[in-house]
Amino acid sequence: MITNVPTAGEFIERADALLHLSYSIVSKLYDNQREDWRLGVDEEDLRAYWDKCAPSLANALALLQQAHELYLKGRIAAVSPFLLLARDPQQWPKKAATDDVSFSEFLTVGAAELPRLHDMVCSPRLDHKARNFLNTIRERRNMFVHQGHAPTSSAAELFEATLITHKWAHPETPWFDARRTHLQNDHLSAIYSTDHVMANLHQEFAELLQELKPAIFKELLGFKKKARWFDCPNCKGRMGDFGDARETAQLSEATGMPVVDCLVCGSSSPVIHKKCYNPKCKSTVYADAANGWDESCLTCGADEGFEAREAERERHWNSPPDSDPFP
Repeated sequence: MITNVPTAGEFIERADALLHLSYSIVSKLYDNQREDWRLGVDEEDLRAYWDKCAPSLANALALLQQAHELYLKGRIAAVSPFLLLARDPQQWPKKAATDDVSFSEFLTVGAAELPRLHDMVCSPRLDHKARNFLNTIRERRNMFVHQGHAPTSSAAELFEATLITHKWAHPETPWFDARRTHLQNDHLSAIYSTDHVMANLHQEFAELLQELKPAIFKELLGFKKKARWFDCPNCKGRMGDFGDARETAQLSEATGMPVVDCLVCGSSSPVIHKKCYNPKCKSTVYADAANGWDESCLTCGADEGFEAREAERERHWNSPPDSDPFP
């Protein structure tokens, strides 16, 4: 009897883990060269940095391809995991007829044949775009694994490939929802807490905003890259001391009342339109205090106490220094 037969859910769970591990590798490499860290680093040094990152980027690409393979196996296993067994029964382990044999001891269908097998037993079939994408990543992974040659990849390319994969594998789940779930269950959350998660998500948002082209950003994340961005009251309330909140929300009046929809946390926060207390700020979008938030500008953060604080600051800087106690 064949034992330890994997389920569709197990394949998908492992694929998700590899997908997020691949993304985390690239995100960490990108975070290392953030502008606020690059003091004294010129463009030539930056190019040298990414050249040195080539093997790590190739590893991320290999993990991504392995995730593709497991996603396909998961879909096929949902029909029957035994469809994944390769060769004829007479070529299976001989002892399987008399003893229990683990599924892992059987040869399974190779990565190159999985898309074809998928389309024979699963619905819907892979479309032309998805098939070409999976094949391209597989060929580039083979170049690295079998020839030792690290394919030229960039952070932007791998960010995009990860998001394409996620949208294909989980079309109903927004990327940042999946990413938040992953980070809340990662190794740091296990030993410390999940307090770092929101700050990480905002940093990753900034990376994608910087690197993805506008059309790709809209297709894969559903927001317009070039549209006006605002603070999200919900994110700011959950940020803690781990970092600064980015402007991650966009204004919408699709429901008849103005709200800001956040790409990162997925919340819709009601807002009001009013002139900003800060005369230098042209924004008119304020968090609605009636919904539990401080009534503050979602661009500069000014609230009704802004003028008083500015006046106090002005008095402080213009007041004469204290007399020297030791003339």
